[in-house]
Amino acid sequence: MNNNISIENLLKGIQNCSCKRDHNVSIEDVIIEDNAIDKLESLLNKYGYKNLFLVYDNNTYKVCNEKINKALENKGFNINSMVYVRDHELTPDERSLAELMVNFNPGNEFIIAVGSGVINDICKYASYKLNKPYMVIATAPSMDGYASNVSALTLNNLKVTYPANLPKAIVADIEILKNAPYRMILAGFGDIMGKFSALKDWRLGQIVNNEYVCEEVYDLVNYSINNLLKEAENIKNRNTSGIKSLMDSLVLTGIGMAFVGNSRPASGSEHHLSHYIEIQSLLGNFDIPSHGEKVACGTVLTQRLRERLVNTNKELEESKEYKFSLDEWKKDILSKYKEASNEIFSLCEKNDTLSESKRLERVNSIHKNKQKIVELLSSGPSSKEIIDIYDSIGLDYDYSFISHEMLQDAVLYAKEIRDRYTISHLLWDLRLLDEYSKVIPNEYYKEKALSK
Repeated sequence: MNNNISIENLLKGIQNCSCKRDHNVSIEDVIIEDNAIDKLESLLNKYGYKNLFLVYDNNTYKVCNEKINKALENKGFNINSMVYVRDHELTPDERSLAELMVNFNPGNEFIIAVGSGVINDICKYASYKLNKPYMVIATAPSMDGYASNVSALTLNNLKVTYPANLPKAIVADIEILKNAPYRMILAGFGDIMGKFSALKDWRLGQIVNNEYVCEEVYDLVNYSINNLLKEAENIKNRNTSGIKSLMDSLVLTGIGMAFVGNSRPASGSEHHLSHYIEIQSLLGNFDIPSHGEKVACGTVLTQRLRERLVNTNKELEESKEYKFSLDEWKKDILSKYKEASNEIFSLCEKNDTLSESKRLERVNSIHKNKQKIVELLSSGPSSKEIIDIYDSIGLDYDYSFISHEMLQDAVLYAKEIRDRYTISHLLWDLRLLDEYSKVIPNEYYKEKALSK
């Protein structure tokens, strides 16, 4: 992929790709500029929709309702709106989905999501189920799902991705994005930083399992990271160029996911750690940082898993001490995932992920490709370099919101959430994950104690 990457060109798709697939995306317009909301009327007239269903939460209503009304009032549009009212963070769960379905009028032609991560996930899934098109008015550069064709939902207390519609348009008013809470800006930065980990995990899956990788999409996501890093100082200062670059990177990554049909290019072991903690927060009813902030933490932690393996076991030898017990594993899953455990059992059964014969096949592949794997795990920025980048913009590598035990559990059990091959699966195949789940968190807490 050349360096003249632009969202406008990518919306045209990639035909005759080197991966032997054609890549298309049904997004028609992406507008990331000052006063972008002023273009709503012309967009909607172009699409031919008059009966609109706008979806807000408490905060996005306060930020955007007046601007949207000014752009659309007395212009011939019939507007129905709903506002999610919560005294806590909105969750894309059964309750939220049902609330939208109840409020939706069959006469509505077009859904407009006004928000960021959760609102977008709810609306894109509702769009898919209702067979109604939608667009999103972004209120924060906080996550990479604006342009993806999957929806991250929390159902049965488990974070699961479901097929969803792509938006017809993404409208992002720079002034609104610049004034988003800084933690949401950091969340978007952290989500993109997570691609360092996700890309390594994707390549690892290719090496070990001959998994499909599109080099064009791989390069696109890499470009998104580098595009972001060049603007770190401007992002910190909320300058227009920095915030636009952040939003561009988030949309580009989403297009990459849409091109391959899933979130694999952008989500690996770092996301699984975040999802595990999100599940535990639902089960235990405690507050946690945003998804992107947790992904940022997971990016450092999973990089330390890679570094330890390369520094202590370049031969990628199996542990002779650890013995796996299926019965013990089931007890542990029930203990950690509680009512969400049935989903884990179903996923493992469906993909036969615990099969000893399949594990041995993978171990054989690991040993055959040892040099490639070590080179991959050694590539890119170190965990220290990633932390230095975080420090430069005020993003913390901080797991103080969970206990020492929960962090160990996250390293050990988060891989069960997805069947995608990652550094965690590699360590499990080598019977090293149990050891690493203790050592790496212990190192983190020692560092924190010394820094006080």
